[in-house]
Amino acid sequence: VDNLNQAVSEAKLTGDFSKVEQALAELKNLSLDQIGKNSDLQSVRDSVRGTLVGNGLSKTEATKLSKNFSDIRKELNEKLFGNFNNNNNGLKNNEEPIYAQVNKKKAGQAASPE
Repeated sequence: VDNLNQAVSEAKLTGDFSKVEQALAELKNLSLDQIGKNSDLQSVRDSVRGTLVGNGLSKTEATKLSKNFSDIRKELNEKLFGNFNNNNNGLKNNEEPIYAQVNKKKAGQAASPE
């Protein structure tokens, strides 16, 4: 869960969700290994939920995410960066992903108008 917390913090800054996905995959594997040990499984879910709440999601949202690891990237992207799924790529019309805007600013390029 510490890895998840660090990965979410990095994703907020960089827009790179690969470490979040890796941390969640590890937690999911741990959860699958713990089937039959409900208290351990519940502890993992509670820790994931607490990490997500600590990073800005509501308890309801965090509970939903902790139950459905496969949607974590989409849900976190919407919550952290405000992207709405109005089209296939999940961005508002003609909007660049936040990480592209940040990378352009770092490189000294003008970000595209919103």
